[in-house]
Amino acid sequence: MILFYNLKKVGLSLFAKSLFVLTLCAAGIGQAVAQNEAQIGTTEYPTLEEAVAAATSGDVVEIIVANCGIVNTTTIPAGITIKGLGKTATTMLIESTSGSGLTLNNANVTLKDMTIDGSQITSGGYKTLVNVRADGCLITDVVMTGGGTSTWNSSILVETLPSTATFTVRNSTISGAFRGVLRESCSANIVIDNCDITATYPFNIDGGSGGTVTVTDGALHGWTSYSHVDLVTFTNVSFSGGYNLVAAYENTVFNNCTMTSDFMIYAQVNTGFDFTFNDCTKGGVLITTENFKELFPTEPGEFVVWDVCVTTVNDVVMVGTQAQLDAAAASGPAIVSTQMTQSFAYDGNLCPNITSLTVKGGNGGDSTLTFSNCTVSGATLTENAGKYTLSYTCNGCAVTLDNVAVVLGEGASITVGGQTNFFKTIPLYKINETDNGNGTYTYSTEYVGVARIGTTPYATLNEAAAAVVVGTPTTIEILQNLNFYDITQSNIQNKTITFTGTPTDTLTLSDAAHKTTNASGANLTFENITLKNDMEPDSENRGIIHLSNLTINDCEIIGFMRGFASEQTVCNNCTFTKTGKYHMWTYGSNCTFNGCTFNSYGNGDCKAINIYKEGDLSQPYRTVTFNDCAFNSIPAVTTLDNSAIQINSQYCCFVVYINNCSVNGYINNSSSITDYPNLVNNKSTSVATTLYINGTRVLK
Repeated sequence: MILFYNLKKVGLSLFAKSLFVLTLCAAGIGQAVAQNEAQIGTTEYPTLEEAVAAATSGDVVEIIVANCGIVNTTTIPAGITIKGLGKTATTMLIESTSGSGLTLNNANVTLKDMTIDGSQITSGGYKTLVNVRADGCLITDVVMTGGGTSTWNSSILVETLPSTATFTVRNSTISGAFRGVLRESCSANIVIDNCDITATYPFNIDGGSGGTVTVTDGALHGWTSYSHVDLVTFTNVSFSGGYNLVAAYENTVFNNCTMTSDFMIYAQVNTGFDFTFNDCTKGGVLITTENFKELFPTEPGEFVVWDVCVTTVNDVVMVGTQAQLDAAAASGPAIVSTQMTQSFAYDGNLCPNITSLTVKGGNGGDSTLTFSNCTVSGATLTENAGKYTLSYTCNGCAVTLDNVAVVLGEGASITVGGQTNFFKTIPLYKINETDNGNGTYTYSTEYVGVARIGTTPYATLNEAAAAVVVGTPTTIEILQNLNFYDITQSNIQNKTITFTGTPTDTLTLSDAAHKTTNASGANLTFENITLKNDMEPDSENRGIIHLSNLTINDCEIIGFMRGFASEQTVCNNCTFTKTGKYHMWTYGSNCTFNGCTFNSYGNGDCKAINIYKEGDLSQPYRTVTFNDCAFNSIPAVTTLDNSAIQINSQYCCFVVYINNCSVNGYINNSSSITDYPNLVNNKSTSVATTLYINGTRVLK
């Protein structure tokens, strides 16, 4: 009889690990043969350390067992890759008698496709799971667990590197240590791409100088703080959980980020750096200059972000506009645009070339100005220390106004010098820029409507939909926030339409007076916009119904969404945000969700998806697939039995595939799916459901 053992798992010494054959007893009774742990090409090695020692630059060391270890003092040669069988298929234990982790001293080392177990890493000092000390190292597609919980313990510690070096962590889930990624006293560039990091400090910089940090397409749960770096950029990042704030000492840019309602921003020093926000939301609300101070109120003992930093929101600088306009009473008249008309008031004359402006008077009171029979000419705009001055001639009189923000109306133009990011586009109009070649620019406006097909503008979304011909796939570009329910049903039925825009463009699907739009026979695609349901569903009949196919790409979906497509519903890279239970009922659709994030807020029932079908059992089965999705209950559910996905199969047979999905904050002690209780529950067992999780059938 031949018995196979992983010798590490039975606690043998490193010398014993190298023995390929271990005789257990006398000849003829039995013999145990060790299972090799790793291979390079077709050559297998008894232990991972031996494979690593034999590797040279360019080699891939493949771990071929489910569980193995690596001694923390192992030297990993430059340019090699250590690869497991998959994030959850391979666990590599960092074996440490000192409580310290693995050190990457050589360049271009990659760790991938495994769980890195830091359960032997102890607290105290700067102990970490992986210490990065060389350029070009990459950790990708891993789960990192365990680690020390003292103040300076981390999952990944980057140190000693210059500003020419870069470390990257990608497609990974990190938790367990006090800090997630810590850059300590060095200048390295750090890239954190598509990672979910939970820690007291998910990302942190202490000491050093220079370099950049780029965080994209992931989620940070905790207090993120940094100094001694040139620039930190967050793009498509979700902030939630823990202390839930960013405390910055350096230039910071947020692009298309999603922040929960309790998220805060602290300026840790009182001058010398900038904040920029582009297309970001907090608690489902778009962040603008108008609501910034309300969304980010002053905290006791903290510096006021918009006072001490140059803060730009959607290309509008608050210093010199919003903040200083509010202080205009002490410094003279200030102007801010409030609505789209063709006049503003001053000295009893009408100026039809500039949109409506409201003046904040020197005594603190607002006033309305009215012009009549006046032509503006020779307008110039200059900037000094964040303040803007508008000078122009009106009916031969020279006019100078300080602390100005300007919006142009139809047919208007203005020539300016200095900064130009105070301009805002108003409904129905586009601002065109002409470089005059002498340091000044001329801005003019063009009618573009609220939506357009190609270059043709439309004044309403309904007019644009009416122009689409049945049988001709057509793209409608949305140019501002609109209501989908304003479309007459006959103007959308049986048509193939793609609605596209920017993340700041919100398309509202329903409200109390407009519950549904019957899009019978339509094939609809939504791309790069925000979809919103203004109602909490007292029933499930909300939004768009009876269409044939529904595709949603790169959208944020706020509120309830019903999968009414009779053939197929596909959601790619979407973020679902809702308070309470159910982002979507699948109903009769075959549904596929790829790379989606479901954020469910509230302390009650926060189930994310209801796989459900009404009707009779004679109808064909439906397929529902989840690939690389994240289900987050915020805050974590502690009192109710909640799974992220509920299967209710009493009226239909389902085949459900769940692949490489994460679940956070859900607890269900009574789920019928005992191996994955927090992820999925089968509510009804009266009709057969087939369920596959990560390729393994767990229910039939």
